Amino acid sequence: MNVSAQNSCIFNVLCTYKHANDQTNRLERDTQLLRIVFGRLNDSLNVI
Repeated sequence: MNVSAQNSCIFNVLCTYKHANDQTNRLERDTQLLRIVFGRLNDSLNVI
């Protein structure tokens, strides 16, 4: 394997890892948003 092929392989792995990490962060943010929304819904239901 030559050097440039090796570098592009490492680069692809890093890109894939970063993408997976971004997806995870987005999922965590969405989950927190859902918690907030459901928390508010729950509060408004308790008022009724």
